[in-house]
Amino acid sequence: MSNALLVLNAGSSSIKFSVFQAGNLDPLFGGRVTGIGTAPHLVIRDASGATLDQQTPADAAGFDHAQALGLILEQIDRRLDGDRIVGAGHRVVHGGIAYATPVRIDPHV
Repeated sequence: MSNALLVLNAGSSSIKFSVFQAGNLDPLFGGRVTGIGTAPHLVIRDASGATLDQQTPADAAGFDHAQALGLILEQIDRRLDGDRIVGAGHRVVHGGIAYATPVRIDPHV
């Protein structure tokens, strides 16, 4: 069993994600759910950009970020084939003058 890392980037109407083998900066696969709250659509691509799967959830009207993340996690679990996520990170964008470069989020930040 190998270890994998999950990187998320949630926005107001989408969640993007990438899955990496731990210790390797090349993504295994990734994708996005777009149109959250209006017309959600999931696309998953392999490392070369080839489409692995596309889905449009049936209940689009009530589809929220929690459901989008659940769908993403189901797809990841299916594709990891016994590997496990051992760490996850989330990209946070902050537009202030105090943090003009990437920083690790800690109690001070």
